[in-house]
Amino acid sequence: MQRQSDKHLKLRGHPHSRLGRVLAYLQSLDTNIQSLASQSLESRFLPFATDRDSPQFRAIAIQCATECEAWARAIREYAALPSSSQQPEQRQISHVDATQAPPEAKFSGSQSEEEAEQDEGSDIMRNMGLL
Repeated sequence: MQRQSDKHLKLRGHPHSRLGRVLAYLQSLDTNIQSLASQSLESRFLPFATDRDSPQFRAIAIQCATECEAWARAIREYAALPSSSQQPEQRQISHVDATQAPPEAKFSGSQSEEEAEQDEGSDIMRNMGLL
């Protein structure tokens, strides 16, 4: 039984609208839509709904930013977009000019930052059944 103090959100979208297409897509997934919607809303908006003076604020902000960044990586990978860590001029570097890439674009350790981002994006897409 729901309490009167519970907050509710009901969404409707015309089948040809952006929201309608998203809702149809979510309904086609074999996942808990309520949970997915709740997680998405919390990741995006919880830091703004949390008191900045709260002792938990920083931890909440870091967790939410990390979750949103993981979704951004998944979207970039799915859409074959360049990594956000690449500067516009880096995107135009040919394989011959790769030695001139800035230090942050080069490998560090056994895996580059871009490869790590792609792995995390792949994990999200795999969990959604996209891979």
